[in-house]
Amino acid sequence: MSDIIDREKLHTPPLKARSVSVGSLTHLIQTEPSFLDTVHFSLVGLIETPTGTESSSTHVASNGKSLSVEVADAPSEPDATKQQRSSVEVGTCVMCRWRDNKYHPKVIKRRKVPNAIPNDYEYYVHYTEMANSKYEYVKCFEVEDEVMFPSIILVWINAYKLQKPCEANTLRLMNCCAVEVLEEYADVVLAYGFSDEYTFVFKKTTKFYERRASKVLSVITSFFSSVFVRKWGEFFPQKELQCPPSFHGRVIAWASTEVLQAYLLWRQNICHLGNQREQCLWRLVEHGMNEMEAQDLIKGFEKSDLNNLLFDEFNVNYISLEPIFRQGSCVLKTMGEDIVKYTDNGAPIKRHRRKIATVHSKKIASRRFWNEQTILLKELGDFVEEINNVSLEYVRSFEFDSKLMPSTWIVVRIDGCHFHRFSEIHEFAKPKDDRALNLMNSCAVAILEKFWEDVVFAYGVSDEYSFILNKSSNLYQRRANKIISAIVSYFTSTYVMRWKDFFAQSELKYPSSFDGRAVCYPSTDIIRDYLSWRQVDCHINNQYNSCFWKLVASGKSKREAQNSLKGAQLQKKIEELAIDYNKLPIMYRQGSSIYREKVDNVLMHQENEESTECYGKVIVEHIDIIGPTFWLEHPNILDE
Repeated sequence: MSDIIDREKLHTPPLKARSVSVGSLTHLIQTEPSFLDTVHFSLVGLIETPTGTESSSTHVASNGKSLSVEVADAPSEPDATKQQRSSVEVGTCVMCRWRDNKYHPKVIKRRKVPNAIPNDYEYYVHYTEMANSKYEYVKCFEVEDEVMFPSIILVWINAYKLQKPCEANTLRLMNCCAVEVLEEYADVVLAYGFSDEYTFVFKKTTKFYERRASKVLSVITSFFSSVFVRKWGEFFPQKELQCPPSFHGRVIAWASTEVLQAYLLWRQNICHLGNQREQCLWRLVEHGMNEMEAQDLIKGFEKSDLNNLLFDEFNVNYISLEPIFRQGSCVLKTMGEDIVKYTDNGAPIKRHRRKIATVHSKKIASRRFWNEQTILLKELGDFVEEINNVSLEYVRSFEFDSKLMPSTWIVVRIDGCHFHRFSEIHEFAKPKDDRALNLMNSCAVAILEKFWEDVVFAYGVSDEYSFILNKSSNLYQRRANKIISAIVSYFTSTYVMRWKDFFAQSELKYPSSFDGRAVCYPSTDIIRDYLSWRQVDCHINNQYNSCFWKLVASGKSKREAQNSLKGAQLQKKIEELAIDYNKLPIMYRQGSSIYREKVDNVLMHQENEESTECYGKVIVEHIDIIGPTFWLEHPNILDE
């Protein structure tokens, strides 16, 4: 994002210039340490302004790139003043149009050009919309995915390879997770689930995460995964959870309550038919058939055929099965009465409060059921007509599955949700906790091992991680919803499962969760700039945190420490506080880079004569990824 325009490369003589604004000099804006010195745009030469009333534009070409500097004309000045003030002052805001016609730099430093004519300066300008990093331009590749009003937002999630047949306790565990989602997020007013899936419905007016689809999806999926792992032992005390569960999901926007009604009817019909098939399938397997044979037998069976098979072969009356299997579970918010206190004569005083109920209703899409729920009527609206049949094509016509652009690098970046509070409650060491960082690294390693064909690199700092998917990746057919939800879910489940490995003396007091998004980058240079941006951010944040907690340790309050650092030059502050920055752990200063060691793919022949491909070991290092050295040593990572 920065260029150096050298006078020696200009084919025109120096331009006569005068100042473009009047005002006091500002303090020099701090530049970050040496590897950030290139943040500033270096403009060598002078800027000419016209004497007319319109703004001027001076074009300077260098190395095939163009810079257009537009300077609004200042009021006319006496000739003597022009001679005295013939350069651009520090603090001047100069409108520089560069490449995308967007940025507005500010002159923050200047110096005399040695052995040059009078008033010949070299200028350093800072892009005021780009913070202090030349790499922040990568944010322009992010695409907003807001679900527009007045659409109703649904989040549908599905467990990946959940063991079948589903036991009653598995369904109760899923219901428990859904209840906690409604308790945690006030905007979720309804959930419906069966077998290995759940749908969450938000109130119409929700502004949850500004209605950004990727954030909404990832937060709900992550929290559900976290609760699932934490609650597993309550429902399966004798069965250890063998591997982190993963949930895939999508965000769906319904145009009206009529479409929502059709969707709920469709899902409950699927619940009913799917359960009939599962009951027949697994009973046939129990009686000696293999799974493929059983599926072939019931292929094409209608509801009546399945009912007859259950009754004739296994003496099972379908209607006698538990409603949780036949009808699914509806979790919703209702109004209930609580006794808050008693009067002097013992009479109870009651208050209406919102409560969460789990019901197994035969027809959740009926007007009778729906219109009895006062909160659903208020937050979503009423069902006007009864519907008994629904067209699958009609419901699916409202679904849209966004696919990420082919032949581009995909970055899935995840961030801890409210981890400032999470770290305080779990008493993380300050300014950094090695246990917390190593737990994050362990989860990232698990992602590279799980998605070994697609994720080629990961970079993490504090409570965030970025996962780089290869340009040629076709993971989940590049469907954004599925990629985001699967990676965030698996990361979260691993985080909860491995908590005790790193915090042996500390209980996980409530579910951790992460949000995420996916962004496409078209070239290797840009993906490297993205990673450089994150490492620059790591460095800046570590400087600030080191100073902040040093001040707190010295006796200042957190508010006083914040005020002390406001507008301060961090490098100077580090020296004042006698912090030996270079001796801080390298993981704090450079973050964690994770990649797979390069080995030739070979077939390993095992004793049972099966063959498997051998891939490189996953490596965790704390290194500079801004400079070229690492990438020259590991060309295979970003090999196009």
